[in-house]
Amino acid sequence: MSIRSAVHFSRRLLQKSSAPVDSSTAARAFSAAVQEPPISDLSQSYIDLEEKYGAHNYHPLPVVLSKGEGTRVWDVDGNKYFDFLSAYSAVNQGHCHPKITNALIEQAKKITLTSRAFHNDCLGHYSEFITSYFGFDRVLPMNTGVEGGETAIKLARRWAYDVKGVPTDKARVIFAGNNFWGRTLAAVSSSSDPTAYTGFGPYMPGFSCVTYNNLE
Repeated sequence: MSIRSAVHFSRRLLQKSSAPVDSSTAARAFSAAVQEPPISDLSQSYIDLEEKYGAHNYHPLPVVLSKGEGTRVWDVDGNKYFDFLSAYSAVNQGHCHPKITNALIEQAKKITLTSRAFHNDCLGHYSEFITSYFGFDRVLPMNTGVEGGETAIKLARRWAYDVKGVPTDKARVIFAGNNFWGRTLAAVSSSSDPTAYTGFGPYMPGFSCVTYNNLE
């Protein structure tokens, strides 16, 4: 994909809607905005393998990536792309950042995992740094964004019962419509998108959706 095509695709997405864009919408808009070259036999073989043995819970773009560096990625055919998606911001720092890569390698040489059943010599330093940096009192690290969302719900409910005095099991969590924060049962229960929640009921109780940026 050329830089011009990528920029045009990005503009099409922004003009299409002010609401958050999910992966399926992005894929459809991508196909409409950019005329892709025919898929090579090599790329198709990887796609067919994934389709045959993998769960059909996602609809990726027809590009088979094999390596990345900084803002660019390459497919199995050697074509180079700008990675504007950046794994939904998970790699905003760029692919294979040398400082992060070296830190991973050095840590892997020392110890793989301690779990929270033990203390270790890194967590305290990390907690001190991150709380000082953001001005927080304490931190509870999570592996993924959706775990952060689940934990935020638990914290809000616990605060409602222990501090606010809300009657037991009567807490209600308010979400903005058209949200997307993951695929767990709590996440789909808070969604207003039928493609996200259909077929996964019964849903989590105590959730309500309101129109975003509308105080009425």
